Amino acid sequence: MDFGLTSEQKLQQETLRDFATSELLPGYAARDKDEDLPPALVKKLGELGVLAPMVDPHHGGSGLDYVALGIAHEEIARGDFNVAYVLLLSALVGAIIVRSADAQQQAAFLPPICRGDFPVALAVTEPSGGSDAAHVKLQARRDGDAYVLTGEKTSISFSSCAGAAIVMARTGTLEEGARGVSAFYVDLNSPGVTRTRFRDLGSRAIGRGNCFSIRCECRPSRASALKALALSR
Repeated sequence: MDFGLTSEQKLQQETLRDFATSELLPGYAARDKDEDLPPALVKKLGELGVLAPMVDPHHGGSGLDYVALGIAHEEIARGDFNVAYVLLLSALVGAIIVRSADAQQQAAFLPPICRGDFPVALAVTEPSGGSDAAHVKLQARRDGDAYVLTGEKTSISFSSCAGAAIVMARTGTLEEGARGVSAFYVDLNSPGVTRTRFRDLGSRAIGRGNCFSIRCECRPSRASALKALALSR
């Protein structure tokens, strides 16, 4: 069995290495400060086809495999480790949406991620329990045709600038563990969402959030609503 890279993967590796060396590395130190990454740079990653590249082209992805995703992450990180976080979180969020969202949700959520319209975040960590996804306490309460999310998330990468996040919230009891948790795609510009950022010693451009507070309502009939993505149970 041949474990070497294919010719297409080698071309991708070379192209991204050239990009990272010529366009990312020279400005890395200047970007590593308490400011968000330039939106134009995130857009450029979308143009390169490296944001959630395993997503089907029908939804804006490149239809690549996870080896290609690893190559992209490694080569971009050579030039700017902070920028590589955009790839990491786009892939994580994209994979959850592909796995758990319905066709309408995929059509709405995936193209902006793949285009690089904004960075996305994954909100799991909480002040009381770290990143224990099976025991999150942020509540998602059903209210008629709406969900009301109430609680806090902390230490969330790109909390300061992400346009949306997958938020793990409790829809069942604590005793149910992971089976009582659902994922919600949240527009972080919605009313009721409050975010701050740490003043970190390094990787400052990632904009890690000190406290990701949510008290907001979603109704499926609204275009800007939170959409519930039920996890496997």
